[in-house]
Amino acid sequence: MKGDCKMPKFLVRWHMNPKESFKDAEERRKFEVQVMSATKAALLAGLMKDWGGYADGNGGYFIYESPSEADVFAAIRIWMPQMNFEVREVLTIEQFIELRKGGS
Repeated sequence: MKGDCKMPKFLVRWHMNPKESFKDAEERRKFEVQVMSATKAALLAGLMKDWGGYADGNGGYFIYESPSEADVFAAIRIWMPQMNFEVREVLTIEQFIELRKGGS
């Protein structure tokens, strides 16, 4: 955005891919430990601004701050195909108001 020095934010919704299966419960547990470790690191580094998991344990969301969609893809692709993602760039209220000023 013009005059806005904030880094773009992306809403990422994730869920476990039902077409991918793990050999056993231990393999799934190891995968989940890896994901949670990487998630905590991204939160501590400030790349993720928020994270939440659905109560059923099969999905959730996070807010990721990144310069581009390509950077977001690079960050999530390591969890594919076990997980599916939906990524949407989101605007702040200030950005939304500014954009609305230019149109009807």
